[in-house]
Amino acid sequence: MQPKDNLEQQIINLQHQADAETQQRIFSRIRQALNEDQKQQTAHMQPHIWSTIMQNRIIKYAAAAVIIIGVLVTVSFLGGSPDGAQVAWAKVLEAFNNVQQVQVVSNKLMPDGSTVTHKFCLRRPDCIYEDKTNSTIIDNGQERLVLFKNKKEAAFLPSRIDRFPVSNHTVFKIIGLFQNETLEGMTITLLEDESNKTTIVYTMDYIRPIDQLTWQGKAWVDAETNLPIKISAALTSTPDSPQEHLSEEGAFSYDPIGNDIFELTVPEGYKIIK
Repeated sequence: MQPKDNLEQQIINLQHQADAETQQRIFSRIRQALNEDQKQQTAHMQPHIWSTIMQNRIIKYAAAAVIIIGVLVTVSFLGGSPDGAQVAWAKVLEAFNNVQQVQVVSNKLMPDGSTVTHKFCLRRPDCIYEDKTNSTIIDNGQERLVLFKNKKEAAFLPSRIDRFPVSNHTVFKIIGLFQNETLEGMTITLLEDESNKTTIVYTMDYIRPIDQLTWQGKAWVDAETNLPIKISAALTSTPDSPQEHLSEEGAFSYDPIGNDIFELTVPEGYKIIK
């Protein structure tokens, strides 16, 4: 049995609301789209995710199954149309390959009732902007600027991108959950009753590896691209630290990020320290 046939059989064996005839139509059109896409690729294009999955034996077939299940779910809300499957699959692939930048605004509810806002701007391959409560960090891949808000001090440091790549940032790992990746301690489960043609909803259960704190939440994901739009979570266990936030909500945007946000500019009134 060929790998792609085995993969198809494993996915068909999974329990899903789509009937057998619909599944077969979907797979037929998906295969057709994949074959046409592969023929049209040129040497300078990025490797196709399907080729990566099928050619790299280290990657489990489950990774591909997760992606195709997402397409099946999307198609079920589109009325089981095979044309919908081809369009959905193409959009998932395009989104996965084209997420070069993302902005996240996160609001955390603290024990004292206050709300703390954090902002993240990430752009592959080497730009990070993180604005947190007491500090702002900007790294352009060559140099790193840290602003200490409380002390009004600024420090220029060596870039850390070579050791901590942008693609490995937690934000990109969360995005990857709805593509073909995993995150330690995280389990996501589809909520079909709350999903529709435009938005797929998942529950998220998380056990933080560093301290075993547990969180429970939801994710709202674009049905065409499988990219998260909003994620919310609440603490479900007792923390050791009295400063641990009780809940968090993050909004995701994939609009272009201007170069100015990654400029290493020291604000007026800040003292540069060595």
